[in-house]
Amino acid sequence: MHSYKLKVIKPVIFVLLIIFFISFVQYFLDSFLINFSANLRTFLFIIFYVLSIIIAYLFSTIKLSIKINDSEMLIDKISGAMPYRSKFFLIKNISQYQLSEDINYSTLKIRLKNNAVIRLTKFKDSRDEFQKFSTKFIQIVSLLNVNEGISINRISNLYEAKRGLMIAIFLALMTFVLLFFGNGSTRILTLIPALIFFILQVKNYQKSK
Repeated sequence: MHSYKLKVIKPVIFVLLIIFFISFVQYFLDSFLINFSANLRTFLFIIFYVLSIIIAYLFSTIKLSIKINDSEMLIDKISGAMPYRSKFFLIKNISQYQLSEDINYSTLKIRLKNNAVIRLTKFKDSRDEFQKFSTKFIQIVSLLNVNEGISINRISNLYEAKRGLMIAIFLALMTFVLLFFGNGSTRILTLIPALIFFILQVKNYQKSK
């Protein structure tokens, strides 16, 4: 039995909590600190903004213990504010899985034959055993597919799929237009790094296929 510890996050809850806390902070500053100077209000907003991100992160993350062998997998909660129900299933009862990464998150999505979905998402740069676990998981699934003749399909993520390639081509053209024909707007130029990141991700995934 192989054991791993993962710190997963619920991205939607994380973002919603940040929006909620920031809205509350803005209301508090506008309602009760309206007579403070603009510089002080800006300073307080920055402080509260950072605190909001930290609090949202703490409330939306869970530390999990995952145990896996050649035939079964068990997921248990170790700590975290959010509730999490333990999950146990046989590897052969998996119908498909998907491993993907974007600019912020790494995600392993597992779909069982009863259509239940298990999603394990973590911040890309957080230190845990996600990489080791996902590598072992893929190894076990591959061996089962070969040795027992079952079919657990790996679903292409956005960067690997044809639609990702088409989006990358479109974004490459958009980046070219913004760089050489744009009006120099700061808001527009700030989009370019994200566009380039997506294009490079597609290039790397398509190259490794």
